[in-house]
Amino acid sequence: FQKHGMTSIGYFHPMEDQPAASTTLVYLLAHRDDEARKAGFKAFGQDPDWQAARKASEENGPLLIKGGVKSIPMMPTDFSPMK
Repeated sequence: FQKHGMTSIGYFHPMEDQPAASTTLVYLLAHRDDEARKAGFKAFGQDPDWQAARKASEENGPLLIKGGVKSIPMMPTDFSPMK
């Protein structure tokens, strides 16, 4: 992500007793603005290194679950310590 102007904030999975704990990965990325977010994901999707890594990870079948990746752009609240 960093290569394409995105900052990794953290990677998480639900606790074991939560629904879909073994099939869910949540990650937070920071972007300069919405245009940078769009450009970063476009460049990431076209990156030959990412395409090769994805292909290698799916040699035994796709890793994505039904419904695929869900992307939810968010903004911090006025009272959030993260701006």
